[in-house]
Amino acid sequence: MPGPYTLREISAAVARAENRPDEERIFQQLKGASARGLLNHDDTYGPKGALRFNLEEVAKARMILRAVDSGMMSTVLANFVNDLRVETRKVLANGQHVTLSLAEAVQCIADDDWLLQIVVTRGIEGEKDAGELQHGVTWLPNGQRFDDADPLDSETIIPGKIVEEVRFIRFSALVKPIFAALSGG
Repeated sequence: MPGPYTLREISAAVARAENRPDEERIFQQLKGASARGLLNHDDTYGPKGALRFNLEEVAKARMILRAVDSGMMSTVLANFVNDLRVETRKVLANGQHVTLSLAEAVQCIADDDWLLQIVVTRGIEGEKDAGELQHGVTWLPNGQRFDDADPLDSETIIPGKIVEEVRFIRFSALVKPIFAALSGG
């Protein structure tokens, strides 16, 4: 799959893959995200001087669009994007090493069905972040949690916080069609 891609190419791919009539709106949202530093461009430029973005950033752009469409406010959006950049490493009981990250999800998207879990918590009274909303993300390849607790389980406790909401984004289902559209499929 060639690349990197301009915001116009990404916007056109999203609109084409999802049969959306709002390509210009998509472009403006991605342009705003890029201007705020939420998308990292390669140091290459398109034919008209447009910045270019690699596949990882294309996937991140689609996650940003999903977050905005679900009502995530701009103050929280920056934290969400920072969470997308976090890489978690796990060592399984059998000694196998597993990496959970946006880069790994993009690299393995053809073979695995990736979910992105977003846990919304609020600090409880008596804590320094009392009343503040926070978001945390967890990558779940093929729905596997490894050793992470299920935040929907009533037995799960996050010290100093209450879980208010858990969302799941079907990362593979949203991103695969865009990658296909970018490669001419």
